[in-house]
Amino acid sequence: MTYTNKHFRISITVFLAIIFTSFTTSIDLETKSLINDKVELKIPSNFKLNSKKLEQNSTFEVYLQFKDSPDLNNLTIGLWNKKTQRSIDSYKSAYVKTYKDKFIDIDDDGVSVINGNKIGYIKGNLDKVYFLKFFTYLDERILEVTFTCKSKDLFQSAYEIMHSLKLKPNLSKKSLKNTNSSTLSNDCAVILTKATNSLEKQVKEALLKHTFDLNYSVKNGKNTGWYRQTFYVTNLVFKHAGHDVRIIYDKKNNIPGYYYEYNIRGRRRSITQVDSFSVLAIIINDNARSKCYPECRQIISDLDKFNNVTVRETKTNRVILDKNTMSHISLSCL
Repeated sequence: MTYTNKHFRISITVFLAIIFTSFTTSIDLETKSLINDKVELKIPSNFKLNSKKLEQNSTFEVYLQFKDSPDLNNLTIGLWNKKTQRSIDSYKSAYVKTYKDKFIDIDDDGVSVINGNKIGYIKGNLDKVYFLKFFTYLDERILEVTFTCKSKDLFQSAYEIMHSLKLKPNLSKKSLKNTNSSTLSNDCAVILTKATNSLEKQVKEALLKHTFDLNYSVKNGKNTGWYRQTFYVTNLVFKHAGHDVRIIYDKKNNIPGYYYEYNIRGRRRSITQVDSFSVLAIIINDNARSKCYPECRQIISDLDKFNNVTVRETKTNRVILDKNTMSHISLSCL
């Protein structure tokens, strides 16, 4: 009799726990069309657009903030006001470092393809305030979404919100190469994902001790920013445009590239930095290239955006690269 009563009490407790959990974690989300119908995103239905005048922020061209009535939880959407050439992978790495420098606990971070768009994300908390930031390209700008909650139950919908993001870029521009395609075919997405993951693993396992630095300035309006990258040389070589090219890797920013050497008035290297491992996978992998064309088209950055490029081998003063031998490739579909 005692066993039966105990078993009954345990069954009731488990049953009530299941019922309670189902009520506390069920969050109503509403799909909204935003930023001139370019963005589709699920937002908690009790969140309302903040009608108060927001502080001017020079970083964003568009800045939207949705809040619940107690102002405990919010979701913000920001579209940068400047175009960018950096990769989603490098932005993700930079965000992780920034948050860790501020002693914020990071639970998860990564880069994924969602609804045909490459999306970086970082999830963490600070003093029981939970957040998920995710970001991608929209018309060559960074689109950021940040979901912040004090309610752990509400925060369980964070990944559902991220996976609901769909983009509808403006295709009325001069040509497709000036924007990002909103969708990838399933065949392309599957093959490209496998090729990308395989290539990234190969590159990280093939690093040599030899490195070289790339120092360059980029002028944006009246402002000039200086940048420095350290590339590790790998033992991976492939044929491209009639040359034996060697893969290189910027570990800090998680950006790959390749180079080949030639002799014109001394040894020179022609370096091509690509936007991500997905771009390099399409260049190298015939299957990925055939399945993804014409969805994915290469975009080669204008050389005049790079000024005063000088590259020196580590611990030497010997210049091995000049302005006219640097290029940068991204894809219209990522």
